[in-house]
Amino acid sequence: MKSTRKLQPSDIVILVLGLTGAGKSTFINKAMGEDVLDVGHTLDSCTQDISCVPCLCPNDSSRHIIFVDTPGFDHSSGDDERILQHIAEWLARAYRAKTKIAGIVYLHEISLTRHGAYSKTALDIISRLCGEAGLKNVILATTKWNDLQVEAAAQKREKQLQVDWTRMLDHGSRMARFYGTTQSALDIVELILQKPPIDSLQIQQEMGRYRKGFSETEAAKTLRKYRLA
Repeated sequence: MKSTRKLQPSDIVILVLGLTGAGKSTFINKAMGEDVLDVGHTLDSCTQDISCVPCLCPNDSSRHIIFVDTPGFDHSSGDDERILQHIAEWLARAYRAKTKIAGIVYLHEISLTRHGAYSKTALDIISRLCGEAGLKNVILATTKWNDLQVEAAAQKREKQLQVDWTRMLDHGSRMARFYGTTQSALDIVELILQKPPIDSLQIQQEMGRYRKGFSETEAAKTLRKYRLA
């Protein structure tokens, strides 16, 4: 689903990021209370493009929440630079429309083992995309709790993630659990609504204010660094 509605300065924009298969479309569907996006059940990304899904804000019917569904990092095509550029260009357009980003939800599968190391790379890139000032509006949400048979093992992984995510947590990011339910999705949205929106993400300043090309941004440089390592 793609919205043709233009962004407004009053919009509450929530960017949803994560690795392929983390549950981004599922999260948005649950937050919306209906299936508005296709959901993939394989390691191939179902989201090939950016989709903007508007709904009325529950606390202020004069404003809209815009959920932004993005292509999954570590896509089966391996073209993460193109994906990151696509997200960066969308953010630059939002900046020109004077629409602030209310928050970012980064979804991480709690049972993830196949790409555990890559998830650290993705978070480093997201940190550069946000900048330190933007990290306070990031929710690090673990998913697929409803698929687990042994919760004790998941709780152990969660504690390890707290260590892995220390830098972001120290700068104000918060952890949450998404249980695949409407209520848990709305609880995460409420965490974002509790904070004032971000004036501008680092990558928006770089591309919007300072007119840098995508390849010159810190997020793009970080991605290339990991590719060359």
